[in-house]
Amino acid sequence: MSDTIAGKIIKGSGGSQCSTNWDYMMYASGFYLTENLPRESFHWEEDKLDTFLEDHLCEPFEYHDANQIWEHILILGSSLEDNFIWRHKR
Repeated sequence: MSDTIAGKIIKGSGGSQCSTNWDYMMYASGFYLTENLPRESFHWEEDKLDTFLEDHLCEPFEYHDANQIWEHILILGSSLEDNFIWRHKR
């Protein structure tokens, strides 16, 4: 299995789970893909996740590879989660 950002998102750097809630990742994926990541994608192997990304890229991102798209999704998903939690703590 390749060492992709997807693997780091799912497994974390030390083998722990991603700190960003997968619901935010699924939502964020819709900004870069023609179809949001399905809920069961959390359990997919990295290769299957990368293939899904590459098969569903929106036109402006069609020349990005899976790692670049994962990076975009992770940044947006984390920002959405941080903003949502911050707004609800006020």
